[in-house]
Amino acid sequence: MRNLLSCLPTGPLPSCRSLKTIKCMDEHLMGISEFPIHCASRPATTKIKLVPFRVVTQCLAAHRARDWQRLRELFHPEARIGVFAGGGAPRDPDDAIAAMETAHETLVYHADIDSVRVLDDHAVVLKGYVQYRAKDERIIKTDKVWLYVVVNDKLFRSQVFETEADALDAYRRLGIDLGVSSLP
Repeated sequence: MRNLLSCLPTGPLPSCRSLKTIKCMDEHLMGISEFPIHCASRPATTKIKLVPFRVVTQCLAAHRARDWQRLRELFHPEARIGVFAGGGAPRDPDDAIAAMETAHETLVYHADIDSVRVLDDHAVVLKGYVQYRAKDERIIKTDKVWLYVVVNDKLFRSQVFETEADALDAYRRLGIDLGVSSLP
């Protein structure tokens, strides 16, 4: 994730209004190049809980470090996690982590985030890309969108989409569980 890992805030977080774009605004965010944050479902004067943003940032940091145990700790007990390497649909967290581990065994695989959009007190949309080796051995780089849903300070659901519109539609139609039961 481009320059975002250094922005793990430890103190009080600014209001959503002040986060239209993070651009080295304070000591918590030093080292951040421009990183857009959009608060689409609330007026700019309304504060949004930034817990989802913090949880997502921690998940991305654990993924980047390949700290699979830490990543698993950030998952809700009833989580269903969708990862590109596992097909994108929400599934058992241990299966998702195994798919990520396998993908990272190749030097070609790489995922990166370009922007983050906080939707509300639970949901965050991440836009970025995935680079991987196709079955025919070509190296492919493709844009992807991830929808992360945070409940009780843990990642509860995630799913991979082709477009931001698809992610927003799924969240609007299906709600915080993304239409997926927590039962196996």
